[in-house]
Amino acid sequence: FFSGELEMGLRVEGQLPFRTGSSFLLRTAIPILGHLGGIGRIDLAPQFAFHFRDPIATAFSVPLAVSFNIGDYFFLGAHSGFGFSLDLVDETAYAPLGAFVGGTIPGELGPIGDIRASFTFPAFYSAAHGQDPLTDLWLVSLDARFYIYLL
Repeated sequence: FFSGELEMGLRVEGQLPFRTGSSFLLRTAIPILGHLGGIGRIDLAPQFAFHFRDPIATAFSVPLAVSFNIGDYFFLGAHSGFGFSLDLVDETAYAPLGAFVGGTIPGELGPIGDIRASFTFPAFYSAAHGQDPLTDLWLVSLDARFYIYLL
């Protein structure tokens, strides 16, 4: 929707159920990117998720990431946010906490893609777990994001 120091868009994604007991998932989000000059960026993506089962379950989450450039092609940062099921807010609220490091693949028009490794406590705060941080559950991931320039 917007481009410049603040960028905003629309994302719709779905996940097909391949396992018994799973359901179709539809997620809609409004990704917001704030540029911090040449030193970094802030990513925020308020989103709704709809799990099509009986009854339909709806969740809301707001992932947040702040990253800083280390040279021209490398970055590091932290991510958190919050989320909950709309039906059971008090019992399902959670907040992840993590850190990441990555690199950018340069191209002629702009970056071709980013490769990122992260370490996350996906339920650092969990209403179901209580007041103490939940550090027994953690996630290590490696992901890639590729860009296509239409104009």
